Amino acid sequence: MHKVNLKQSKINFQQRDIITYIQRNMFNKEIKEILAKEGERRGISNEGYCYGFVKSFLRYSASGQGGEYLNKLNTYMDIINSKNNSSNKMTEIEIDAQKYHARESLHKLIKNIVSDQQSIDKLVSISIFYSENEYPKITPGGKFNEYIIETINYNKKNSEYRFDRLYDDISKKQIDLVERYYSALFESKDFFNTPKGKMIELEPQFITLKEYFSDRLPALNYQFSDDDAAIFIEAIMLKIMDDISLRENDMDKNHGIIYNEGYSSDVKNKSYSISLEKFMSEMKLSKKNKKTVFYQFNSEAHAMAITVKYEPVSNSWVYSFFDPNTGLMKFHDQDDFFNYLKEKVKTNSKNYEFSVLDNGDYEVNITEFTIDKNAVKGGYLTDSSTEDIARTKNRLLSERAVSIFLDVNKKYKLSYESYDPQNQIMSLKLNFDGKFIKIHTNCIDGADLYVKLKNNLSLLSKLENDIFISEDNYQLFNIDNNVDLSKLSTETRIIDKLLGKPFDRLDVGFNDVYQSYIKEPHPKPAVGEQTPLTNYIDNWTNPFDSQKELSAFPKENTKLVNASEFDHNVVIQIGYDDTIGRTTANAMSKHPNKTTVIQFDVASQQWKVLQGDLDAKISGKIRWIVTGHGQYTYTQKETLYEGSTSKQFSEGMIYLKNSVLTQYQPDKVVLIGCNLARGGVNQNFALKTSIELSKNDFNVPLVAYNRLVGNTISGKKVFWPIGREGHY
Repeated sequence: MHKVNLKQSKINFQQRDIITYIQRNMFNKEIKEILAKEGERRGISNEGYCYGFVKSFLRYSASGQGGEYLNKLNTYMDIINSKNNSSNKMTEIEIDAQKYHARESLHKLIKNIVSDQQSIDKLVSISIFYSENEYPKITPGGKFNEYIIETINYNKKNSEYRFDRLYDDISKKQIDLVERYYSALFESKDFFNTPKGKMIELEPQFITLKEYFSDRLPALNYQFSDDDAAIFIEAIMLKIMDDISLRENDMDKNHGIIYNEGYSSDVKNKSYSISLEKFMSEMKLSKKNKKTVFYQFNSEAHAMAITVKYEPVSNSWVYSFFDPNTGLMKFHDQDDFFNYLKEKVKTNSKNYEFSVLDNGDYEVNITEFTIDKNAVKGGYLTDSSTEDIARTKNRLLSERAVSIFLDVNKKYKLSYESYDPQNQIMSLKLNFDGKFIKIHTNCIDGADLYVKLKNNLSLLSKLENDIFISEDNYQLFNIDNNVDLSKLSTETRIIDKLLGKPFDRLDVGFNDVYQSYIKEPHPKPAVGEQTPLTNYIDNWTNPFDSQKELSAFPKENTKLVNASEFDHNVVIQIGYDDTIGRTTANAMSKHPNKTTVIQFDVASQQWKVLQGDLDAKISGKIRWIVTGHGQYTYTQKETLYEGSTSKQFSEGMIYLKNSVLTQYQPDKVVLIGCNLARGGVNQNFALKTSIELSKNDFNVPLVAYNRLVGNTISGKKVFWPIGREGHY
């Protein structure tokens, strides 16, 4: 198993990467809209968006997704920044579609980051604007409301911030609120029965003004002081600040966190200052109630976050510290966490501007949150669905008018002509033997359809008329001139009504071996299991134990074993159990005389050659075939391959390439394991592996599958439909 430090773990993250991305995409339509909508004043600078990152992290931490949130940001950036070195048009479309959805998902997260940051920036700016308000001399006989407006305009005229757009906006809102609240003070009871009156009556700032001025209302218009004006202006400023915070508070509620106001000495700002040592002492005491608490941990110049969570299953506490500049540290030991916290503050006391106290301790600013047990949680992290990505591929194929040959002799040419996103119908043109056949389809993935057409050249060669290919079992329908193509849709009943009965169906790649397959012992699909991994390769199942079954393979079936385009295969077994042992045996049985077999444990990097000579000089094209269990979790978490993440697996493959299989440099890598190409940008193991490999100049085509997959004794891969997991 992978060696992990059970006491602490880390997720690397740097807000600078996101800021750089925004700076480089300032003219991107979505980024421009985000910045414009959220009232970006200062532009994107290297000052950072620490507060925005911290608020998002705390919200997702409420549902246990804090670490996953950072991983997603990293994954999206990796996908967006990955280089497309492939000359294959379909691979290029796949990568570009993934990049499109990575950007889309990243922009959604950036929107919240920018919004939260702008909220706090506005609140800080407003505090600065009005920290030294001056009050002009009261003109005898003047009215109170007129004096308040005069004060607002006087300060605006003389303020060093008078040319600031935000200052101008706030001044206008102040005047509007003066008129709103002042007139309401003198309204009758009937007014407060109206919708507008009911709304004003419930606003805390109006309640404050009404209580303060209620006894003086008859004479207030002409008997007032500048202190009265200060009270009024403070109330309307609090209203403005509350309105700015409204979206942020709604987001908090949506994620199920609320201010832990019982601990705050400053209810207005929902925060308090405390020495670091005292803060840690209070954290020790809070362990008694076994309550999950989230802290916004601030210095004068930087925002960070702390989460303290009790895990009842393990009867232990988990302490997490998030710094937007460095990432997330997680601790299972309180002393380790406190030592880290003290060192973190000390090391960053200057650049983060932690105030040093007389006793040498440091002052920190804390805002506490806790779980809102009454909230209906929402706002969970999501990824683009496989279907959404497939539709984007269809759009790109059509927009770029991709043309590609289905055969090496360049006889069959397929051209993508159009895609209607409304009824989800794609139109293609097939050119062969001087004939042009129109193909219309509702298949979700047009790129995947290319592979299926490529495997059905014999059937395609017999076509004479335009056809429709349905997503349902890839059935083929003739299309005559009377069919209204605009009425076609994804619904089977509509297709049947318009087109009648199908005349054939595509061989999805395995019908040619179906009859022989059902006569063979059925392989168990390489799907994830729960048994623990082992680092001891000597205890692994040896694929050669299946040689008796291989020798008993019916001779009449050997004709189904086609010549390979590769001159040599390297089968790499990374799983230990009987299923993977048999899968490995079946993989090498297709071309046994030109196959090297090696067992390799990714975690320990132990390896053993079972067949072949590592020093042999191999010429021609080489293919690596990796066998193991794919573990798809049906959540937003990354699919694993024999317990390895894409990063861990890639490190193992790079090790083999550079240190073990130096004479067997691959031209292609095939991953036999279930669901390795399934899911969105955060789940898709194959996509993330391609990115990790490309970072290390390991640029080869990588093939994986998005369904259950096993292989037969003849070496043919067999797929199970999605939805049959656990039934084999």
